[in-house]
Amino acid sequence: MTTLFSHQPLKKILPAILALLLSALCVIGTRGAAAETLAEVEIPAGPLNQTLLAISAAFNVDILAPDELVAGRRALALSGRLSAAEALDRALRDSGLEARPEDGAYLIAVSAEEAEEPEPLPRLGVAGEAPAARFRYSDLPEAYEGGQVARGGRIGLLGNRDIFDTPFSVTHYTAALIENQQARTVADVIQNDSSAYLINPRHGYAETIVIRGFTTGGVGPGLYDGLPGLVDSQIMSVRTFERVEIFKGPNALLNGTGGTRSNVGGTINLVPKRPTETPLSRLTADYDYKSRLGIHTDLSRRFGSKKQFGARLNTIYHKGE
Repeated sequence: MTTLFSHQPLKKILPAILALLLSALCVIGTRGAAAETLAEVEIPAGPLNQTLLAISAAFNVDILAPDELVAGRRALALSGRLSAAEALDRALRDSGLEARPEDGAYLIAVSAEEAEEPEPLPRLGVAGEAPAARFRYSDLPEAYEGGQVARGGRIGLLGNRDIFDTPFSVTHYTAALIENQQARTVADVIQNDSSAYLINPRHGYAETIVIRGFTTGGVGPGLYDGLPGLVDSQIMSVRTFERVEIFKGPNALLNGTGGTRSNVGGTINLVPKRPTETPLSRLTADYDYKSRLGIHTDLSRRFGSKKQFGARLNTIYHKGE
């Protein structure tokens, strides 16, 4: 509701009252002289609506004020020779309101500074316990049913990706396949892939692997956990690795050129074993014949209040010809 403060007889302001009623306003009003007219005012401090009514009477000027803006507010005392604009400015000081000239009258409204100030957001409190720290880099995509082949793996600088999100031909063999097939070297694992094979004798000092008709240069697998230059060029045991990933096709843009002498046909990435969520203690004995014996130990533990630290130990020992 808007109030029109007035000091004129009702018959003189009746047209203004009717006009305000048509616009859903409750009116008490007046028409006034120019805002520049000076007058001696002595208005004591009090409710803002009463002060506005006194200013309207002193300067014979209309003042429109919405009830919700002036209700409950107080104005300071006014004293001295003032104009209507000065009197309103002093009365509305520190109230967040201002008087705007409107066709010889004044409209009380929220000041521009107050209107632009955003409302403060309520304070929010978040409580909870952080989960145990894990290295996301070491998280591996899950395996397909049966656990022999994973549904994703490392795609060079793109990191671990699901096979359905990878526009390349890649096969990811798991530790379960290595254990089930009793594979010892990379040559034993790549027998499962028709695009890769070994061209030198299996019992030689190194493994020269061919992928899609191009050799890897006689240096064996090209990558160790996605990094070149860390793989032994001699025959390596795969029992210390979690995955053997065969990337088929040119891949220098994703994996670089330092892994093998030629990665035109593809490359092989060996993913090392990392600490498991639960403690692991495994001992495996090998027996080929009486002159060839071996043993493999696999230990995994996590430490810390939230299991944020971990260690994995793999050792292999063979004896015999």
